Amino acid sequence: RPMLQLKWPNDLWIDQRKFAGILIEVAHASPESTWLVAGIGVNLRGPALADRTSLAQHTQAPQKEALAQQIARHWQHAAAQFERTGFAPFLPRWQQRDALAGQWVQHLAQQARAFIRSRRCAAASARH
Repeated sequence: RPMLQLKWPNDLWIDQRKFAGILIEVAHASPESTWLVAGIGVNLRGPALADRTSLAQHTQAPQKEALAQQIARHWQHAAAQFERTGFAPFLPRWQQRDALAGQWVQHLAQQARAFIRSRRCAAASARH
């Protein structure tokens, strides 16, 4: 079974190639109202390329409707758990699947650029 990995901040990898991505957008409608829109895109079928792959390249790809239902069910469960407990219970699973742990990465922000080594992700932190 291929190893699923998470590549900060929003890519899902199999064998070091992207097969899915997560998008989360937050909007503040007013000081009292915040909206969050989250989505996931999955490459079910398609040729494996140097930087991306599909589920069908690694396993029997599920039907898209069944996969959508399964993702929605797990996402709802995870969101409820996150609301109750925060990020801490998710941290061990994140660390187990962190594709960049121990790797050198280039960080670009505004006009600055830095090369950093990814060491860990902490429960109180959203950074590497």
